[in-house]
Amino acid sequence: AMRHFMTQSKFIITVLAILAVIASSHAADTNHPVVAIYNSDWGLFSTNPEPAVITAVWADGRIVWSGTNGGAPYLQGSFATNKLDALLSSLDRMGAFTNQSLTQPYFGPDSSFTTIAIDDGRRRLKMASWHELFEENTNLVATAHGIEPLAGRSREWVLQRQPSEYRSCRSTWSEIRQAVTAMIPKEGEPYDGDIRISTK
Repeated sequence: AMRHFMTQSKFIITVLAILAVIASSHAADTNHPVVAIYNSDWGLFSTNPEPAVITAVWADGRIVWSGTNGGAPYLQGSFATNKLDALLSSLDRMGAFTNQSLTQPYFGPDSSFTTIAIDDGRRRLKMASWHELFEENTNLVATAHGIEPLAGRSREWVLQRQPSEYRSCRSTWSEIRQAVTAMIPKEGEPYDGDIRISTK
């Protein structure tokens, strides 16, 4: 009877272990990143409607980033989670999660643009703009009204003369981008798994 009980216990423990593995792998599959930064191409002749992830950050200290500034190949590593906590706290203090003007999209029709999406289950912020992609061309500036040639002006000069809501959007964007970039470790391992991005 004792041997039967031991065998039964081992069986139950094995089943529980298998269920735990299944549950944890399922959690990893459905676990959306707290911060996701990605490019989208909504052009008329776009061949890839799927988001091209630049960086994705999870609450457990996992980070995945693009080796090409948007899309595969990806690398993965880990970061100190207090860096994420500091970013979220900073955004909270400045009222970013309740500031509706930050959610104003700044991109034109049929264009490519970048999205910053933050969701820790309690606080959410989604920003979308084309300024990063267009300002890779050093002779262009993205303003509150569209894309303009610099025409001899400095980008800083033009941006200082934009509406305060747009300047606030750009400064918040820069703070998030710099904080997330600082989380990326110097080296990473190749990553070819899913990055579940909610594009809603």
